[in-house]
Amino acid sequence: MRHRIHQARLCGHKVAVEKGTTQAADAQAQAPKCTSAGKPLTVEIFNDQNAVNLALSSGRADVAMADSPVAAYQVKQSNGVFKLSGPEYGTAPYGIAIPKNNGMAKPILAALEHLMANGTYLKILDKWAVEIKAVPVRHPGRWLAAAVVLVLVAMFVHTLLTNPRFEWNVIGSYFLSRRVLDGLAITILLTVVAMVIGIVLGVILAVMRLSANPLLSGSSWVYIWFFRGTPILVQLLFWFNLAFLYPDISLGVPFGPSFLHADANSLITPLAAAILGLGLN
Repeated sequence: MRHRIHQARLCGHKVAVEKGTTQAADAQAQAPKCTSAGKPLTVEIFNDQNAVNLALSSGRADVAMADSPVAAYQVKQSNGVFKLSGPEYGTAPYGIAIPKNNGMAKPILAALEHLMANGTYLKILDKWAVEIKAVPVRHPGRWLAAAVVLVLVAMFVHTLLTNPRFEWNVIGSYFLSRRVLDGLAITILLTVVAMVIGIVLGVILAVMRLSANPLLSGSSWVYIWFFRGTPILVQLLFWFNLAFLYPDISLGVPFGPSFLHADANSLITPLAAAILGLGLN
């Protein structure tokens, strides 16, 4: 923030200022000096900037004092009626006052930096005829951290390329081998099947949770709590070793006769265990 018109040049004039501003204090402090110099200074104090402008345009004041951005904007809006006079003085920063510890300081600073970075801030200054140039806040710590990260990445890439123990030629020879491609196909199959089971089961459980029936809603909650709260590796181990607890799996009437029987070891293959573990989770 800069003020227009040096105080010594006010002597012998009528000056209009806004009440409560730095300019009002400066003009009043200069008045006795001007009187001592034989050039009395008349200070007219108004309640707002519009009244100051009116006093200047009507001839009741010879000059008006204001902050540099305010004065520049008033000159621009006057269409040639006003002009800037004299050098700027009393440089001071502008700031945005916010309540202490309300958490808005960092978001406001980030917003201003974003406006500065994309050029919007300078467009706003130009619109309001402000000649100052906004300088973004420097963040040397960010540059230092970025440099450290780049060095670490370069070291990692270098060791990947130069360490012979990685044996990239061996990796390349196996990259498209039959066993690797078969494993890739099984992985894709597991992904698709588990996603289908998960989506269908998830919709069913969501509907149950929304049910007014406490038994359905509670059962859904227990299922989600148990399966989502149990590590996936534990579930995979459980399904793969299900035959240890239930060597024979049967299908029939609850607490009654069974119609179908199957050996758990034959039924729960590694692929089936993976599908159950990934799908039900």
